[in-house]
Amino acid sequence: MQERGAWAAVGVAAVVGWVCGVALLGLHARLPADDVMWALCAMGLVGLLVVRGRRPPRGLWNEGSRTVVLVLVSSAMLAHGMAGLRTQSRLESRLPHHLEGVPLLVVGTVADLPRRSAQGVQFAFAVEAAQALDGRPLQGIPKRLWLGWWVEGHVEAVIAASVPEPQPGERWQLPVTLKRPHGTLNPGTFDAERWFLEQDLGGAGSVSASHRGQARRLGRSVPAWRDPSSWRAAVRQRIDAQVADPAIAGLVAGLTIGDQSAVDAADWALFRDAGVAHALSISGLHVTAFAALAAPLAAWLWRRSPAACLMWPASMVGAWVGWVCALAYALLAGWGLPAQRTVAMLGVVTLAQCARLHWPPLLVWMAAAAPVVVVDPWAVTQAGFWLSFAAVGLLLLSSRADSLGARDTESAASARSASHTPLSRGWGPWGVWAGPKLWVLWRKLTDGAHLARAAVRTQVATAIGLAPLAAACFQQLSVVGVLGNLVALPWITMVLTPLCLAGVLFPPVWGVLPWVVDPLRQGLAWLTAWPGAVVTVPSSGPLTLALALLGAALALMNLPARLRVAGMLLMLPLLWPPPRFLPHGRFEVWAFDVGQGSAVLVRTREHEVLIDAGPAWGEGRDAGDRVVLPALRHLGVRRLNLLVVTHRDIDHAGGVASVLKGLPVQATLSSLEPTHPLRRFPVVHETCLRGQRWEWDGVRFEVLHPFGHEPRQTRPNLISCVLRVEDAQGRSVLVTGDIERDQEAALVQAPGSAQALRSDALIVPHHGSKTSSTEPFLQTVKPQWAVAQAGYRNRHGHPASTVVERYRALNMTLRDSPWCGAWFWTGEGVPRCWRERAPRHWHDVRKE
Repeated sequence: MQERGAWAAVGVAAVVGWVCGVALLGLHARLPADDVMWALCAMGLVGLLVVRGRRPPRGLWNEGSRTVVLVLVSSAMLAHGMAGLRTQSRLESRLPHHLEGVPLLVVGTVADLPRRSAQGVQFAFAVEAAQALDGRPLQGIPKRLWLGWWVEGHVEAVIAASVPEPQPGERWQLPVTLKRPHGTLNPGTFDAERWFLEQDLGGAGSVSASHRGQARRLGRSVPAWRDPSSWRAAVRQRIDAQVADPAIAGLVAGLTIGDQSAVDAADWALFRDAGVAHALSISGLHVTAFAALAAPLAAWLWRRSPAACLMWPASMVGAWVGWVCALAYALLAGWGLPAQRTVAMLGVVTLAQCARLHWPPLLVWMAAAAPVVVVDPWAVTQAGFWLSFAAVGLLLLSSRADSLGARDTESAASARSASHTPLSRGWGPWGVWAGPKLWVLWRKLTDGAHLARAAVRTQVATAIGLAPLAAACFQQLSVVGVLGNLVALPWITMVLTPLCLAGVLFPPVWGVLPWVVDPLRQGLAWLTAWPGAVVTVPSSGPLTLALALLGAALALMNLPARLRVAGMLLMLPLLWPPPRFLPHGRFEVWAFDVGQGSAVLVRTREHEVLIDAGPAWGEGRDAGDRVVLPALRHLGVRRLNLLVVTHRDIDHAGGVASVLKGLPVQATLSSLEPTHPLRRFPVVHETCLRGQRWEWDGVRFEVLHPFGHEPRQTRPNLISCVLRVEDAQGRSVLVTGDIERDQEAALVQAPGSAQALRSDALIVPHHGSKTSSTEPFLQTVKPQWAVAQAGYRNRHGHPASTVVERYRALNMTLRDSPWCGAWFWTGEGVPRCWRERAPRHWHDVRKE
């Protein structure tokens, strides 16, 4: 037994070492040289071979401890080297710089289920051949691309039209324009470039609108019945045809085929605030429940044949059929991380049972993580990996206390049974008949009470244990999550999901879903309406997170009460950090990277001002929801004292509605017309006008534009609000919106312009357009630093090369958001870029 435990420790050390080795790779700003990675692989392999040739360790604290350490270090080195080589191969296969923006003709296969939106479709495309439009063959095209097929229309006026929807497994010839994997980069937001690496996508682009006549379908690469993605597409078509309500259709698609992009944004927000958003994706609970239904049914059918039972035991057949059904469901659902983890764990458990291996739960847990990380080393960079495996680990950690409680309950029930037996006999004939039945009913009630207590204990353990990871990953906690999971999780797992799956075979079943979904929504809406139902948590350092994780483990282990209370206290610095105050008279400014648009945050000691909220990219997709709100939560902003909307163009005001819905806002200041939809929100609305001044925490704010005599029916750029912020030491920043040369000239010619415009930092007017940043304006402002908020390879060419040269000629440091990410300045020192503060090897690098 001791020898078996020692080898189990070795197995756990191998998995832990492998995960740590892969995770450490994500900290590199630049990958080590190939020679270094090959050397790590060789040393790690030699270390494991040394262990392979040893005799079984005789103990855990002598020879066994040395073996465990050797396995841990060797596995980490081997994993680090192998993952590094695979990552380098993917990075080298990215689109070359010289092919960006070049019209191409590619032939290949749609590799996965397309994502649909009101603006078109996006899909992964496996390239077979590529050539220029004139027929010249091209080299260097990545093997996998991320393509969008969009409707015709400008960003400010999306035209609802239909485009062909390529189906998985279909071969297409498509005219495309490509660019390298590149995304916005801000604190607390989605890292698109890391996602491109994880998905092995070497480029992104869109079907060229001017050459769509050359797009044509070429047939299928494989039969539909052999392609799991084609199964998913067929189910989605059935859902579209049978479910009239788009919101319910999105839930059905999410719970059957794992198409989370189809889930309505309102449902996502509701389930997220209630702490049950994980139930809308194919989680381990869904897959396990499906296997648990399939396994006993298969075993029961197998027992109908005595000859079959002589060949294979029914229990073994049922276990493997359940695992195959779980695998099929996971493939149908898109093979996400929770599904991978569950299929791996069920496979390990089934294999161990069939081989009569009595593995401890911790070893099963680790053995399930091993294949996931070996096959997909980039999984460790995803929050879902840690949350999924941590949830299972927490249940294993708290299972000892649960099992002790179960044994105590069983002993007490046995004592009660013995004491009540004579009483039932003393009741005469009626007691002989009714006593056993009443006792059975009583046992069922007590068992049900025990199950209810176990369910509550499980949810509390999960909520406490995952709180540090959820706070670190999402910057918010659902206080009502325990109640939400207790009610919603059984309802979704045992009622809603089976109905969704049954509808795949018998679509009329989907007709009853409104009666199932509506009560669920109403209950969750009631929970999230409670005061303090959702708490925003700012980001913290790695030491604070490590202490919180240690505290969660102590709180859940079967330890003395004082140690468990101490564990809860260790979580407080992460979950309720002390407020961070700037010194009086100082400000901090953040120019977020929102693509082709603008969003600027100015913070003083006790006030926050947001100037614009980025662009909208179509219905339900805007920078306010996807960039600005996550960044504000990461920075610890819980409310806005003022929201300034410089003008109504969609690249500045497109995300404002999401911000107004997502954060408490005291007032707005804008140049919007009185009938604009944003003025209908229940906040104080004022119109910006030159001469408006106020002071917060020793920091002065002044509106310099518009003057008030501009015609209201003019272009929005011409009445952009211009705001200057100055601290107590005279350091200042000028936020200019989209003013153009005429407005710049008016500002320069205004009385006192030399003093009013002079600023240390400048948010470049109109994203660096040729129509702005005139030399007289720049010589009057005299900024030392400037930042142009523009999109990567945007169609306007911002910032214009002539404007860039003008800033350089005047010795002004100009940064652009595509290569800077979020630009931030604390009023002291030199402004910094988020890309330079937290560089990673998967981030794109500007071509010199």
